[in-house]
Amino acid sequence: MLRFFLLGLTVAVMSLPASAENKPGFNPHEGLFTSNEGMELKADVTHKSGDQYAVSLSTNVPMVDNQPGCGGGVSGDVTIKDKKAVFKIQSEGFDPKEAESARNPRYCEIKMNFVGEYKLEIEEVGGCTYYHGASCEFTGTLEHEASGI
Repeated sequence: MLRFFLLGLTVAVMSLPASAENKPGFNPHEGLFTSNEGMELKADVTHKSGDQYAVSLSTNVPMVDNQPGCGGGVSGDVTIKDKKAVFKIQSEGFDPKEAESARNPRYCEIKMNFVGEYKLEIEEVGGCTYYHGASCEFTGTLEHEASGI
């Protein structure tokens, strides 16, 4: 009797859906992450090798009722360790003849934190206004495109 119970329990547990993290070939850091919380925010993350990834971030706020919108994007490589990364690229708007400051930042810097199975939190540290305008930012919580599957 105990044998049938254990067999039934084993079959029941094995039939439960596996989390995406346990699926062969699934990389929780790779894919398209999006958010539409007030502004459109996207992160396209592609695995290169080891802990190296290519990242493309974009943000967009559409024009509404004659209020100006904004938008822009950045791309580059990042190292992801322990579900965290700092995406840092040299600002194209940096003027080396001027002192480095909030108005003349040397780098656009964005913190990335992968949370759970399908979420990516990004936080703009600073220096990115050149890439998206004054009314946008690279900050928000994004969800992986596979989260609804």
